[in-house]
Amino acid sequence: DSLAIYDWNWTEAEREFKRSIELNPGVAYTHIAYASSLLLPLGRTNEALVELKRAVELEPLALINNSLFTTGLVYARQNSNALDQAKKTFDLDPSFGIGREWLGSAYILNGKFDEAIALGEQGLQISPTSRNFLYITGLAYAKAGRRREAEQIIDRIREAAKTGYIRPVWTASIFAALGEKDKAFAELENGFAERDCFMPRTTQDPFMDPLRDDPRFKELLQRMGLQK
Repeated sequence: DSLAIYDWNWTEAEREFKRSIELNPGVAYTHIAYASSLLLPLGRTNEALVELKRAVELEPLALINNSLFTTGLVYARQNSNALDQAKKTFDLDPSFGIGREWLGSAYILNGKFDEAIALGEQGLQISPTSRNFLYITGLAYAKAGRRREAEQIIDRIREAAKTGYIRPVWTASIFAALGEKDKAFAELENGFAERDCFMPRTTQDPFMDPLRDDPRFKELLQRMGLQK
C-alpha cells in the first residue's frame, strides 16, 4: 500500500496488490486499498468500482467500506448512485465522520447545497473542530456562492490545523470553488511536499475541476507520475 500512497511507484504497487488479492481474495481491506490507492488515481474507475463493491460484499456493515464505495462513485461521476450509496452509509451510523463527509460531497455534486450545508453544520454542532465536517461545510458554502461563510470556515480550518492534520486537498477544494486558484495550488503544493495520500486522487476528484485547465495542474500530476 505504501508503494502507491507514499512512493507513488504505480507499477510495483499494482504488482503487489494483485499478488495480495491472489493469495487472499477474502480480505476486504486489500480490495479497498487497491481501488482507492491505485486504480482511482490511475483513472481506472470501472475497475475500482468492482473492487470497492467486492469489499462491501465481503463486509456489508463496515462503515469504511461503504464510505469508500461512495468515493468511487463520486470519482466515477455517478452522482445519483453516489448519493444513494452515501445515504445508505449514513443510515448505518450518522455519527461516522467520513460517511457524513461523503454524503455532503454527494449532496453538493447533485446540486443540493442547502442539504450539504445543513449536514455539515449539524456535524459541527456535535464536533466543532472536526476536520471532515469543517471541510464539507466550507466546500458547500463555497459551491453555493456564500463566500463570506466559506472564508469563515477556512479561518476555522486554519485554527484546527494548529492542533491536528488538515488535508491540503480539502482546503484546495474550497479555494478552487471560490475561484482562488493561486491559493488552491499553494495548498496542493503543500500536499505534494507532505506526500498526502489524497494527492493522487486529484486525477479524478470532481472538486479539482476548476483547476484542470491550468498548466500547473498537469505539471503537478506529472510529478506524481500520473500524467505523461
